[in-house]
Amino acid sequence: MAGTPTMAMQSLRSMLQMDLRPYLSGVSAPVIVVRPKDGSLVPLEGVRWLVDHLPDARLIEVDGSLADAALPGGPVLAELEELVAGTRTATPARRELRAILVTDLVGSTALLRQLGDEGWRRLLASHRAVVRTALARYQGTEIDTAGDEFLATFTLPSNALRCAMEIRDVSRTQGVAVRQGLHAGEVSVLSDGIAGGTVHAAARVSALAGAGEILLTETILQMFAGDTPSCEPAGSRVLRGLPGRWRLHRVADASHTN
Repeated sequence: MAGTPTMAMQSLRSMLQMDLRPYLSGVSAPVIVVRPKDGSLVPLEGVRWLVDHLPDARLIEVDGSLADAALPGGPVLAELEELVAGTRTATPARRELRAILVTDLVGSTALLRQLGDEGWRRLLASHRAVVRTALARYQGTEIDTAGDEFLATFTLPSNALRCAMEIRDVSRTQGVAVRQGLHAGEVSVLSDGIAGGTVHAAARVSALAGAGEILLTETILQMFAGDTPSCEPAGSRVLRGLPGRWRLHRVADASHTN
């Protein structure tokens, strides 16, 4: 509206021809990508690809329109406040100690291409059923589900680990691999979910796991009373956006040992 139709067409054509994908890895600032759950013009697979290729990004799917979500008291402003200030003063919250499990289906984009839309929907429904069955068995609370990812909390770290192992083993029988990360600490319990550094740490740990792997932090390992899970050191790693180095451990997989 600020120029002639010819100028507007040239501007649009220039934007459509611009390809910034090679430069995503150079973005050092944390990024929040917001997408409406329904009615978006941008496919979820494309948004997920963008989040996966930015060094420090996370996806938020909101109900309703983006304009409503950005209003005072809405989820977008709360996320932005936490991103910038590390707090959420706009939303009442209580602090609780929780074990956090983050799961992610490996190779979802390739599976979508291989199976097609209908096959992918069936696989996704089956995968979600596997995760939710395990959560119910081990008293886990499903906090958020975005595509093939799950965020869940547990009162006991032992239950969180047993849940992760069941998800790994059952998913393998279905021919898919899941990466999982476990961490524990204080979280802010909000009306629409949880927030805080503990959640981000669990997500970062999950992102470092390989196909079929369960990685956990030293923190959650130290919380086990009695029987300690069979683990092997997975090195000291930097978690994007979080200070210091983190000692990680890999849960032993009996089916992959000689």
